[in-house]
Amino acid sequence: MHDFEYIDDAAGLSTVVDAIEGAERIYLDTEFESRRGGTTLCLVQLTVGEAIYLIDTVAVRDISVLGPHLADMEWVLHAGRQDIALLMDACRLKKRPRLFDTQVAWGLCSAEHQVSLAYLLACVLDIRTEKGCQTDNWQARPLPEGQLVYAAEDVAFLPDLYDALQRRLEAVDRFTIVPQVCEEILNPPPAPPTPVSLGQFR
Repeated sequence: MHDFEYIDDAAGLSTVVDAIEGAERIYLDTEFESRRGGTTLCLVQLTVGEAIYLIDTVAVRDISVLGPHLADMEWVLHAGRQDIALLMDACRLKKRPRLFDTQVAWGLCSAEHQVSLAYLLACVLDIRTEKGCQTDNWQARPLPEGQLVYAAEDVAFLPDLYDALQRRLEAVDRFTIVPQVCEEILNPPPAPPTPVSLGQFR
């Protein structure tokens, strides 16, 4: 089990800001609930490679103080399209940061494209993780210890995974193109075209 710090107030959030200030790269994940009324960000997991912070965004509703710091960092995530959108909104960021999506990176050095984080950790690092909390309710409070441990594991191995993928990508001369490919693949889907009315057609 990995140690983590659970953040549920403004003072704790200030601790996170101090811990990540000046870092070049941050490893991120989120937990959220999607329902008919929309998607609610419930938890943000992050680390710069040492301490793991779990930010309860149900308790700490405004995490925009992180925005100026995250804006200048490279974000490392897995299958992060929805995470990126939620984090940018919560942190009030208008410009997308430099991205390294481990799923995209794996697709550039293998024949597989859509794989789970658990599968990737097993293939690349020979690490087996428990994925039993994926469908849990992340909006209910308090969060059980098991869910928090699960959430912490989602970022705990990302630094080692990043390093291992970097070595594989450099071996095939594709490491430098990962941010560009991530930007292209992870762009939000285009808005559906406006239907043409009979009046416009005429």
